[in-house]
Amino acid sequence: MKKKVLHIVESFGSGVFTFLVDLVNGTDDDFDITIAYGVREETLENFKDYFSDKIKFVRVENFTRSISPKKDLKALKEIKKIIKEEKPDIVHLHSSKAGVLGRLAVNGSKIKMFYNPHGFSFLKQDDSKFKRSVYWLIEKITAMVNRKCTIVGCSNGEYEEAKKLNKNSICINNGIDIEKLDKETSGFKEKKIDFDNLKICTVGRIGYQKNPEMFNKIAESFPNLQFTWIGDGDLKDKLTSPNITITGWKTREETLKILNEHDVFVLCSLWEGLPISLLEAMYFKKICIVSDCIGNRDVIVDGENGFVANKLEEYLKIIQSLLERKIDINGIIKKAREDVVCKFNIKLMIDKYETKYVKKKVVLHIVNSNIFSGLEKVAIEIIKNLENEYDLYYVTKDGPIIKYLEQNEVKRIKITKVSIREIRRICKEYKPDILHVHDYTATIISAMSLIKVPIISHLHNNSPWIKTLHPYSFALLLASLRCKKILIVSDSIEKEYMFKRFIKKKFINIGNPVSVENIRKKVKSWNNKKYDICFSGRLNISKNPLKFIRIISKVKEYNPSVNVLMLGDGELKDECERLIVDLQLQKNIEMKGFVEEPYEFMSQAKIFCLTSNWEGYGLVTFEALALGLPCIVSPVGGLINIVDEECGDFCKTTEEWSEKIKQYMDDKDLLNRKSLNAIKKARKLDNYSVYFSMINKIYIRLGDKR
Repeated sequence: MKKKVLHIVESFGSGVFTFLVDLVNGTDDDFDITIAYGVREETLENFKDYFSDKIKFVRVENFTRSISPKKDLKALKEIKKIIKEEKPDIVHLHSSKAGVLGRLAVNGSKIKMFYNPHGFSFLKQDDSKFKRSVYWLIEKITAMVNRKCTIVGCSNGEYEEAKKLNKNSICINNGIDIEKLDKETSGFKEKKIDFDNLKICTVGRIGYQKNPEMFNKIAESFPNLQFTWIGDGDLKDKLTSPNITITGWKTREETLKILNEHDVFVLCSLWEGLPISLLEAMYFKKICIVSDCIGNRDVIVDGENGFVANKLEEYLKIIQSLLERKIDINGIIKKAREDVVCKFNIKLMIDKYETKYVKKKVVLHIVNSNIFSGLEKVAIEIIKNLENEYDLYYVTKDGPIIKYLEQNEVKRIKITKVSIREIRRICKEYKPDILHVHDYTATIISAMSLIKVPIISHLHNNSPWIKTLHPYSFALLLASLRCKKILIVSDSIEKEYMFKRFIKKKFINIGNPVSVENIRKKVKSWNNKKYDICFSGRLNISKNPLKFIRIISKVKEYNPSVNVLMLGDGELKDECERLIVDLQLQKNIEMKGFVEEPYEFMSQAKIFCLTSNWEGYGLVTFEALALGLPCIVSPVGGLINIVDEECGDFCKTTEEWSEKIKQYMDDKDLLNRKSLNAIKKARKLDNYSVYFSMINKIYIRLGDKR
């Protein structure tokens, strides 16, 4: 039987209306939905046509925009009556008025509650400080009265404000329905930007929030350009510049058509939640110029995917620069569209709301090792990025990893070792919905425990034995029959596993969560090229550091002063140090050991080398590319998918490696070209937001099938 969701909304128009259409139509297959609504002047007469036929509507007659004790009391009684008749499992409140009345109406009930402010009323700049203080106090008192209601910030800025009211707050970014938008605009021609005659527009209610006076001043400063305000409102008399056209309220189709016909989208808002119109403009590849307020700055990064302005002069300077073609806009509008697809996509948003509507699933991440390396880093990142949606635990024995779990505030379940007995014990105690087990040993032992919990096996490397008739190969095959899904970090794991044909349908190549931005922002200085060559990785057989040292010995023959950095620790450390002494490389190779954040050191090198015998994904190689380091690597595992001839090379023998390094060091143009292509390649591989969305979808499907 479907759970019943009651959405209560007073501000039933404009951005909130668009948000509800997308959210409700995206969840109506899984939930029985009713909308209790108020009517505003911007509420469309045919609003029901935008929703699925499955949706039930109930009007709240006494909903008003402003505070009215008499009408608000009547609206409260109406809401209580609707809740009594509908008997919802979940109540979802939208905007301040519904947020206050709804929480009072449901207080003391066991009904699960969510509240989306869509822009807190106490952030409104058109009210006096006293009035805003009153609004804040009302929000604070209501949050204290009904602490169980989860406040949902639709942007990171709104989330930060929500946490000040109630710790029971989460952030779910607004998103737009890209598939629907593509269908709605399938007949539209993509407009090329006309820099000689820029057409500038905005969308929204002509009210104090949207700052029509600023929009008017911008238009007055460019009398030869055409400006359009798509919308209506009580401050339209502020738009006096003769080159401004006010369209009035339009249907969604008409609004999108007009937006598409313009070149620049300007949003001068004094405050925002997270504007849907901005996301749509970004997806349409419009040049976006926005004010520096919550919501806007949570989406637009100045100079990367649009522009942020504080004063009139800044708006004018940006537009003038566009007219004079001083800004290369292609990369900016491309990045804006990519951000919408990867970060502000309705599918990501709906997945998160659906997960929140139902009880949090318990997911145990079982890791056999107790160190901190690439595998452990990925497991921690999954937990941190999905902790709002799931109750996640990291299961491990004591060791160096504990320090990093504590630093990241990751909940840990202590075990003495990964064994059948321990797996059964923790499953009995924590009653997980899913076991997410990392690598081969944890997979085999978890499967042998015969627990009735869906198992996801996550394989991070392709050990040599998977190609052969090895006891582990057979054990993995038997374990895989118990696993629902097998996540792999590169196709090489599936291709090399000799029994792959028996479990082929279970493999999902998910890669690793990689972000160029997260890596590059950790580097303070980019001009310090202290080292010629860098190696980074665990000092073990897999990474083959001894071969790397022998390569450097060869390089030294033609470049006695070659300066090399080695990052990492492991069981071959002592042997590496002895070989460095034997080959008289003490002045050439600097061993730093394990470095938690290696990016500052790696950025100081010109070339990155990785001499792996086998690899899963090759995360450190991506990190090197993101830092602009050409990569010379072994042609194994996932490295084949990360590196190409544009950004690096593959080598097998010591002689090949030595020759390639010489070629790079002798030819500065070649090195610079490869360096630029390295960053481009890394950006193509960047999948950070999409990665966790994929994990989330797998969790949802498996948890529901239990």
